[in-house]
Amino acid sequence: MLVFILIMIVLKKMKLGEEFEYDFEGKRYYFKRISPYFLEIKENSSEEKLVSIEKEVEIRIDYDFYELPYFFKWQTPISAAAKSKLKFFLKIPLRKKLVVEAGKKDIEIASSVEREKKAWYGELYEGVLCRYVKPEVFLEPEKGEFANAPIRIVNPSDETKQIEKFLLYPEYLMLFSAEGILFTNKIYVNIIEEDEYSVEYARKTTKKAKKANKILDQRARSPKKVLTKFSPLKIAREFGL
Repeated sequence: MLVFILIMIVLKKMKLGEEFEYDFEGKRYYFKRISPYFLEIKENSSEEKLVSIEKEVEIRIDYDFYELPYFFKWQTPISAAAKSKLKFFLKIPLRKKLVVEAGKKDIEIASSVEREKKAWYGELYEGVLCRYVKPEVFLEPEKGEFANAPIRIVNPSDETKQIEKFLLYPEYLMLFSAEGILFTNKIYVNIIEEDEYSVEYARKTTKKAKKANKILDQRARSPKKVLTKFSPLKIAREFGL
């Protein structure tokens, strides 16, 4: 499993005998430190369970990337004029987790669950299952429980080109925080032909992220260029999306 810890929000540091309640994703969780070695946790009306702890105990909210590649598809293709460059921010959804930090170990109590569509990229029997995301584009970065991905689309051709579908691999993404806003590294897209382009994942983020602090590095060093080519056989590639 790919797990990327992006940013942490400390909800409560618990001392011996303390109790704490928190609503997470429509459920209520009860925490009680009953001894120096055990934390009691109860979800709604479910039975209590004991968690082994060490010294300090913190209840946190963490964010991470979803595990599958992000697959975006525009209803109306983006058009890039000849010899032009388009700049915008693309919203990257993040997964939220309720975590107990007990000494040197983290215990995941619950995580956000979203209904999600799946998409398929690659050959029918050798492709990659992806997470389908409805594209949300901003001209200026926005604050929220998501990352702003600085996208730069380049059309080096003498003709207008279009891009309708787009794929991002989470293992090549970095995360930066600046003034309470989350950013990924810059992503350069070079349009080759219809449904074919190359992607470069930079090591820096946008200049609009003032005094950016790098929170997460790439899990895997990205190749210089990642070639993406979509097949006209949409039923094999997109499962009808």
